Amino acid sequence: WFYKSRGRDALRCGERMIDHLFDKYGMKAIRGITRVDLKAARWAARQVGFTSYGILEMDDGEYELFCLTKDEFYKHLNKGENN
Repeated sequence: WFYKSRGRDALRCGERMIDHLFDKYGMKAIRGITRVDLKAARWAARQVGFTSYGILEMDDGEYELFCLTKDEFYKHLNKGENN
């Protein structure tokens, strides 16, 4: 995650980027890993709808695996609109 803004504005930017990937590029799922020491990045991933699939031991440290399907993402967005 690389943002010019922080907080809520950054989360909305992340949601727009993910929406663009699913809508314009036909993506069905997104996965990625984040270093365990990057707590804010891991928190942001959860806030935009990603699910954690645990910690991976790599040669250069520990990472958390995150995945998000298109269906999960749009359910996440609709959930937010009802609050």
